[in-house]
Amino acid sequence: MIHIDQVNEPENFNSRVRLRGRRFLRTNPHPTSSQWRNHRYWAEIAPALHDAYGGICAYSRSEEHTSELQSRQYLVC
Repeated sequence: MIHIDQVNEPENFNSRVRLRGRRFLRTNPHPTSSQWRNHRYWAEIAPALHDAYGGICAYSRSEEHTSELQSRQYLVC
């Protein structure tokens, strides 16, 4: 694993990803796999993230709050 400095989020991240994602999750707090497929907002900014990180993969971790805390890890290239 290599160290990667965090960069600022893309200019349109809030409107294209964060707000739309929160709105979706408010109405679908436990989405199914098929529901997720129709709401992959992050994919719309993947090229901007690729450019921002100079083509280097970025690693992210998120936690799901369920009866047992689960952690998912993602690799974005």
